[in-house]
Amino acid sequence: MHACTNLKTTYRFAQYDGENVLHLAIAKRRGDLVKYFLEESSDNEKTDLLKGRAVGVFDLVGFTDDKGIKCCKFGEHPLCWAAVTNQPKLVDLLLEHGANIECETRNGDSILHMLVRYGTP
Repeated sequence: MHACTNLKTTYRFAQYDGENVLHLAIAKRRGDLVKYFLEESSDNEKTDLLKGRAVGVFDLVGFTDDKGIKCCKFGEHPLCWAAVTNQPKLVDLLLEHGANIECETRNGDSILHMLVRYGTP
């Protein structure tokens, strides 16, 4: 049995909808926790974590894309959060565990879009 089995990992409330433990660990710069959750989760749980999309209203406050559509400054997926917050080791770790480099936000923005718009220089 995996350590994370049955762990409630995703928010389902309007404010933080879609955020999961990877988003939070990345935001707190806790690579040790990201690694733990990825290594200790079942394949299905890992897939769900990596595909998680932060779409809650908290993440949308104050940010709009060039079309005036509200969007999260960090993108929606954990991989994008790690990239935009300048955590290359976590980007590598997430990719090693199957994160999709071609993930897009609901607005069609890629990781590259988010890095150009909000990335740390």
